[in-house]
Amino acid sequence: MTQNPNDINLNQKDLESEIFAIIKTVENLYEKYQLGSIKEDFFQKSIRKALKGLLEFNALLHEKNMILSQLLKEINLVQEYDKVLNIINEAMIVNVSYENYQPFYRNQQEVKRRFFNLPKLTLEITSTFITMIDALKLGVDRDMKFILKLFSKLMIELDKFPGLTALKYKLNKMHENLILNQRELKINQKYREDVAEELYSLYKEFQANLDL
Repeated sequence: MTQNPNDINLNQKDLESEIFAIIKTVENLYEKYQLGSIKEDFFQKSIRKALKGLLEFNALLHEKNMILSQLLKEINLVQEYDKVLNIINEAMIVNVSYENYQPFYRNQQEVKRRFFNLPKLTLEITSTFITMIDALKLGVDRDMKFILKLFSKLMIELDKFPGLTALKYKLNKMHENLILNQRELKINQKYREDVAEELYSLYKEFQANLDL
């Protein structure tokens, strides 16, 4: 059944309003924090909530077969979105327990230094996952070199996260299988869709591992 065009427009406007609200929320939080009108603890919790909202928004766009970069261009919010990412990345020092990450890092300062860039990295990984899933389903990459290149990029990004050994193992096995089955990946749409679904399951597993 063809969807009513009015419903499509309504959904589009809802999504535009949602991303606009997230951006303005972060900007207002940062301004109030700079002025000293909100406390550090409230600011940190609110930033974490905003980051979770961005991740959920990216997942929602994927379900609707929409691309975030295109949406941002249409509503002229590309620069504002980039500023918000920088605010989250610079302002949110994740409160993590050294004891939980002692097997990975030598001391508390190294934990904080490594986790300082976690918010931006989280969004980059989310973007890479979704770009790969969309490319597989749409079949836009005929020789599949783009997909394999993105897979390598994803593995490098995930290596910067501690505690994702099981997920990285699954993705590494998938990567190896794709390299062995490049011809099937190129000519078989059903195979690509199956890979996309498996990749989406691993993306959800990645989200479940985040403490937001």
